[in-house]
Amino acid sequence: KLIFTVWLTFHLFCYVVFFKNLKRLEWLYISTSILFPLLFASVPFITGSYGMAGAWCYIPSWRNSCASEDYKDGIIEQYSLYYGPATFFLSANIVAIIIMMVVMVYRVLKSKRETQPLISNRDQKVRVL
Repeated sequence: KLIFTVWLTFHLFCYVVFFKNLKRLEWLYISTSILFPLLFASVPFITGSYGMAGAWCYIPSWRNSCASEDYKDGIIEQYSLYYGPATFFLSANIVAIIIMMVVMVYRVLKSKRETQPLISNRDQKVRVL
């Protein structure tokens, strides 16, 4: 789900900021949104660290269901495969959305400034007649 969100934000960003329609890249969006999560989800199976964990992750941070014994490899995998990328991509999404909002507000204000003199000049001509 996160990769879909990243691609959607990227597509909107290119469209809003650069006026680029990247419709031809839809196959890339879909394929990477399916393959990257499979890659990340397969690493704990390869390293043997997939197992019972908390509600938010599939990699345990303790050994043998005992919370007093830390499992350092599990903690490292949690942050490098789950929390790290999620934090990075969500932060990048937030930055991109803020940039898009600023660009759109700037364009609206710029178009109002450009049309305002036309309206005021037309009103002055009517008053003179």
